[in-house]
Amino acid sequence: MFPAMVRSADTSRVLVSAWLLGAALLPLAGPASAQDRLACSPEQERGVQVFADSVRAAKPGDPRYVPVPFPTSDRDVLIDFDQQVRRMFQRPHREGWTGMWQRLEEHTLGVLYRELSGRLTGLYRGQLPQYQRLMDVLDDDGARFEVVRGENWSFQRCGALFPLRNWFLVRIFQRADGVEIARFVLSQAGLLGHGGAAEPGVPLHSLLTPEQLPKTRNAPAAEVAGAVRYVTTYGDRCYEPLVPCIARQAATSQSIDLLMPPGVVFRVSLVERLHVVVRDARYDASYREAQRGLAPGERLVALGPEVYGVAEPIAPP
Repeated sequence: MFPAMVRSADTSRVLVSAWLLGAALLPLAGPASAQDRLACSPEQERGVQVFADSVRAAKPGDPRYVPVPFPTSDRDVLIDFDQQVRRMFQRPHREGWTGMWQRLEEHTLGVLYRELSGRLTGLYRGQLPQYQRLMDVLDDDGARFEVVRGENWSFQRCGALFPLRNWFLVRIFQRADGVEIARFVLSQAGLLGHGGAAEPGVPLHSLLTPEQLPKTRNAPAAEVAGAVRYVTTYGDRCYEPLVPCIARQAATSQSIDLLMPPGVVFRVSLVERLHVVVRDARYDASYREAQRGLAPGERLVALGPEVYGVAEPIAPP
């Protein structure tokens, strides 16, 4: 988590007012602490807990079953990944189509997904060369894995169907030549979210690295390093865990530097130009209202489920 900042009485009042009154857009008097920014309402927390309990109680055959619920080590993440990706592609055991598509059937568009799943099952069973190659590499023990950890700041943190507060990005490389051939995302519960394999000869997009952030002056290296993390959020370029952004908390705890693909750096104040955008029937209108105050080149990004800040481009070092 980000270093704790002084909790502003004004900020706290505004956040509580937004939840109780359903306000669509309110300015915040910062600074916005991580506790304030990332908090869910009590009702949302209950929904998240119900989902977590269902994952822990799931048995083999249940679409929410994973061998290691809420994994912590790389080993546990890879155990969950291997079990689910083999179930998805039906290798080596043909358990029936109980993978990703069955989980999607729980959502509102379940009927549509059931119709599509029958058509796509054949493709994912190996008719696409990139997935055939992926499964061959896994079966032949020819893969090297890298697990990347990240944090999600968007409204998905508080969702009841598939809450996503932290995520694991599993990168799969061919051991023989070191080429990355696939990426898949798992939630903090260990459930497979989405991903894909690269077509032969077509490289995957490179991940950003902390070295691409501008150098900070007069800041201890350990403090700077400890505040850097991969993040996803609701905004222009940071929504996808397969190609995440990188955030660095300023030593003063007053701002965040956000590195977005393909390598552009923005600064988001935790003190000024903060807004609450509540996801209700007026969400789209309130989001557009917040965008009207943006200058050219600025972007509106979520710093939490309902807290938004303005990302201002900063000059390269």
